[in-house]
Formats: sequence, C-alpha cells, structure tokens
Amino acid sequence: MSFFHKRIEAADVERLLAAWTAGKVLEEQEDPEDGEDGEPVLQAIAMDGKVLCGSNARDLDEDGQPLDKPAQQQLSVLHIESGAVVGQRGFSGKKDEAERVTLREVAGPGVCILGDALNSDRPTAQHLMGLGLDFVLNVKDKCG
Repeated sequence: MSFFHKRIEAADVERLLAAWTAGKVLEEQEDPEDGEDGEPVLQAIAMDGKVLCGSNARDLDEDGQPLDKPAQQQLSVLHIESGAVVGQRGFSGKKDEAERVTLREVAGPGVCILGDALNSDRPTAQHLMGLGLDFVLNVKDKCG
C-alpha cells in the first residue's frame, strides 16, 4: 500500500475529490421543477480566498523589505445550501490561474457564483463570463 500512496499526486486526488463532491452536491440539490416564475433554480456557490497564517512574514527580509515571493493563499468555493466545500486550490501569487481552474471545476448550468470585494476585478469577471456563469460580486471603491 505504501508503494501505491507514493505514486499518487496529492493535487490529483484533491482535484478528483473536489469534482466528485461538486457533482454529488449539485446533483442532490437539483430541483426537477423550475422556480415559481418558470426560471430555473440557481445553486449559490460562494468564492473566498484566505492568506495562510504566517505566510505574510515570509514576504519580508530581515530588514523588513518585501521579497519577491508572495504569501501562500487558499481559494475555496462553497455550496451555500449544503455547506460543502466543492472546490479548493492553494496558490502563491497566481490568483487568476487558481480562480480559472477552480471555477471551471464547479461551472455548470444553474450555478451562481458569489464573490466578495477581493474577487471584484476584471480577470475574475472575465473568467465567470467565459464559463457562462451567473455571478454577484460585492464592489467597493476599487476598480481593477
């Protein structure tokens, strides 16, 4: 068994498990009938990123000057109704790529992505539109 585990890539297992979970959650939540007004019922998926504890300290050298290495972060997408994490990706400075890959895994008809102000930038909106997803982004006094 140890030989088998050494040959498995953690990222592959995580990707497959997230895709399976997303499929199961969305499958179980499907309502065969349309909403009251004849429109399909949307599944709300929240997207949020977090900087991992202590990784900001690595961004500064001994003199407190910024290094080129960005903080370690985690992007997660959560199915609101069930509370299940249906996608997750670790990244370091490549937010757009992490979003693109993670969103592609949960994309499907009837999915609406909810994002906070940190996700309200042009690349995120372009990823969402490119996948044909409905989305709601919280916008503050920034434009990107």
